[in-house]
Amino acid sequence: MKQPLLLLIETATEQCSVAISSGKEIIAKAVAIKVFDHSARLTLLIEQCLQTAGILIDQIDAIALSEGPGSYTGLRVGMATAKGICFGTGIPLILVPTLEAMSNAAIRASGRRDVLYLPMLDARRMEVYAGLYNVTLKQLHAPCAMVLEGDTFKEWKSEEKEVLYFGNGSDKWKLICSLEGFHHIHVNMSAVDMVDSAHVRLESKEFSSIISAVPLYLKNPNITTPKPRLTH
Repeated sequence: MKQPLLLLIETATEQCSVAISSGKEIIAKAVAIKVFDHSARLTLLIEQCLQTAGILIDQIDAIALSEGPGSYTGLRVGMATAKGICFGTGIPLILVPTLEAMSNAAIRASGRRDVLYLPMLDARRMEVYAGLYNVTLKQLHAPCAMVLEGDTFKEWKSEEKEVLYFGNGSDKWKLICSLEGFHHIHVNMSAVDMVDSAHVRLESKEFSSIISAVPLYLKNPNITTPKPRLTH
């Protein structure tokens, strides 16, 4: 039986990455060397993965995109690229929450099934995007923007389970965390970690509208008005 081919695109975090899966087996993957190089590298990484897998883009059964939250620019680049391919080929689009994919990476890295998982993405200053998941990737707290204080997540902890927290926003909380039962771990997430969530949505045909799909920003972009040019 032919396994479905998924093109997995992750642009919400610092390092843009792409992977292709056959079923749940990763058959090609590529990661940008430079951080925040999404606009320059994404299409090249897609092409590289297609060549490695030995397939053409129209053989892909669905495109899975990391929907956010995360880098505003990265999210826009990923959404525009994924939509462009979907419009041109008729391939369906699947959106995978970034924090869910991060939690999947943490579950694989830690190997622990007796804890909860708290991913954090940096949202500048002392703010992070955070959510809470269990070992089956069930969402216990929806992704939201949180201002970090020593006891920020005290309401998120159950009495019987420890919480592992991670992600590029977690180092800030590690310095001020005053709560017991929360433990910091290092996790590297890439497009590879989207495969499980993407296949759940593929099997249930949970596709997103190519026309109306938008990134999950959680906050309005911080856009400044350019200063007027001096005239002589």
